Amino acid sequence: MYKFVFTHDAHVTEPEDLLQQNLPRKFHADMLRVVHEGGEVLYKSGDKLLFQLKSKGDISRAANVEQIIPGTFPGGHDIAFRLREMEKSGVDSSIIYSSLISYAYALAPKPGIAHMQVFNDW
Repeated sequence: MYKFVFTHDAHVTEPEDLLQQNLPRKFHADMLRVVHEGGEVLYKSGDKLLFQLKSKGDISRAANVEQIIPGTFPGGHDIAFRLREMEKSGVDSSIIYSSLISYAYALAPKPGIAHMQVFNDW
């Protein structure tokens, strides 16, 4: 008997330009973004601060996340790698959570849904 296997608490880091490239222009004023400022990481939409973290060292974005966070699994940002690993491991489906777009809940319904659609399409 075939058993359907899924993971249920996986996380990804979206490409830095995902929203800029794919969010409809009419929602750009509400676009979620991360701002690094004075040792803090600020999650913002427009001028609205949604969440704030204190930084621990250099957390600047780079093409290779492993250089920033040693030991980070490449499947956190490389979808093709994640899919290959899932296939090798016999995982049929994965429920994944975004790093930035998870804050779409704080937006008005239309821009929030638009953000989630960009993430789902990616």
